[in-house]
Formats: sequence, C-alpha cells, structure tokens
Amino acid sequence: DEVNIDAPLPGELEPYLKKRPDYDRRRRELMGRRSEEIQELQRRWELRLLRADANPGEDYRWDRRWEILGLIWRQGLGEGQLEGQEIVK
Repeated sequence: DEVNIDAPLPGELEPYLKKRPDYDRRRRELMGRRSEEIQELQRRWELRLLRADANPGEDYRWDRRWEILGLIWRQGLGEGQLEGQEIVK
C-alpha cells in the first residue's frame, strides 16, 4: 500500500542492490550542484500554492493544484485528506 516508493519489484532485488550505491552517489552529486536552485523552486512553488489558497478563483490552474495536493496525500490511507496542504502551510 505504499505510493511512489523507490523499491525493487519481486525478482529485482539483486540488481537493485548492486546499482543503488552508484545511483545514490550520482544523485548526491547532481542535487548538491543544484541545491540552491531546487530550494528556490520549492519556495516559489509553496508560495504560489499558498496564494491560491488565499485567493481562490484567481488562477484555476493553481486552484486545482492546491485541491489535488489535499486529495492525493497518502492516497487515502489514513493520513488525513488535507495533510499535504497542511505541510505546505
């Protein structure tokens, strides 16, 4: 019942474990070089979501993004339907 989890499927564990250290190293290198850019994008995204919450109807695309954030968190597995929105706030 996990959603969007990086885990091997049955029968894929051995290749997964073999390749995972290289993946982790390359990901750290990539993310490290772009860490400030990623943080800025995250900040802008969160601010835009909060603006949509404060100004419904201003931009239907962001209204929908805000709505979906509340609906998809944990795929209805007991985390509370608006949990994703509360995290952004």
